[in-house]
Amino acid sequence: MHTANKFKNVSDYSKYLTNKYKCLTPCKNASVLIDGSVMRKACGDEKTAKWLEENLAIMPDVIRNAQKAAISHGSKLISVEFKFTNNGTEMTTCGIFGETGTGSEIDKWLERMKEDKEKEDKKTENMIAIEATIKNKVGFDTYA
Repeated sequence: MHTANKFKNVSDYSKYLTNKYKCLTPCKNASVLIDGSVMRKACGDEKTAKWLEENLAIMPDVIRNAQKAAISHGSKLISVEFKFTNNGTEMTTCGIFGETGTGSEIDKWLERMKEDKEKEDKKTENMIAIEATIKNKVGFDTYA
């Protein structure tokens, strides 16, 4: 669901995005940032909001792919910053050549995002099951 025009101000929209997309909570060596002008535009423009949220949703995969790319070139990704700007998106990475693997801080950050997503998915599944049970029960009681 894209929510442009649903929020009174950019601050409320920012809080919504930060709560929904855990990649916006930075860790020591990784961050995903949104330029203020992009945030303002997305807050009032459905097309920009859709673009922004679709891209925020795939950030964990983008960062995992950056890790894989570093490893394939014989290095280790130790820092990553992704920024949404008026010019599109910018990704800044820092790696160590001659050492392969993944940065533990980035790994922990990605794992937290994965766990949060799984919790959200489980909550959604539970709500659907409860709604179905209530609907069935109400239907049953009506005929009893």
